[in-house]
Amino acid sequence: MVAWFFGTNGHAVTMPLENRKMVNSRRCHTSAETTLILEGQNIELTGHPPYSLDLAPNSFYLFPSVKNKLRSPRFSSREEAVDAFKMHDLEISEWKKCYKNWSQRMQKYIIDHYGEYLEKQ
Repeated sequence: MVAWFFGTNGHAVTMPLENRKMVNSRRCHTSAETTLILEGQNIELTGHPPYSLDLAPNSFYLFPSVKNKLRSPRFSSREEAVDAFKMHDLEISEWKKCYKNWSQRMQKYIIDHYGEYLEKQ
């Protein structure tokens, strides 16, 4: 398993996770190791309410996009699937669309409600 960080211009950092979901018993994006790597790359994490998948760009945009593009082929091994994923690359215009969508979601579910998170209905 790997942690994959991205920004408005695309992929930023890929970091292998040795014990799957956690790094030093913490979620991968909050561990000291991850924080140091991201700071070294001048990457600032954006916050959003915990457990709010409708505000996480990975959940509402990136994963569905990758899933749709990798849906039709059948892979004979994990390695073949990983190689296909590595070849999958989003255009900068797609990243910008993702962040525009994210900004609109933040406006709709948080900013318009004075900082109180309003769950998607």
